[in-house]
Amino acid sequence: MNYLNYIGRGESFPFTTDQNSKVVLVEGFKLVEQSMIDILSTPLGSRPFQEDYGSLSHTLNFEQNDAILGNLLKTYCLEPLRKWEKRSLIDSKDVEVVVLEDQCQIKIPYLLSATNENHSFIYPFYRALTS
Repeated sequence: MNYLNYIGRGESFPFTTDQNSKVVLVEGFKLVEQSMIDILSTPLGSRPFQEDYGSLSHTLNFEQNDAILGNLLKTYCLEPLRKWEKRSLIDSKDVEVVVLEDQCQIKIPYLLSATNENHSFIYPFYRALTS
């Protein structure tokens, strides 16, 4: 697998262990998608030495559930992914945002740079937790 030099291999997130108590490693598009989850779920400015790491999506929790929310969410997700996830190529015209009653789903199709494989990543954005 020659693409491992570019994409890499890393620990699974959340950390899991196998039957030998070793940390499970992931590679390929799963590693890239775990990185995307980490970028989008980290509030901007929350890392001490990387204040520009993360996204602003957490600031949209109390916005109205309309097309403006969808467009803002699309912008707040694409900017940090383009900045921090260099292993994938994302075309903004292909990104879809589905606004539901209590959540938004952002479908982000991307191309792995090393293998030219097309994949799709769906990020759920929950506005409020209901019981």
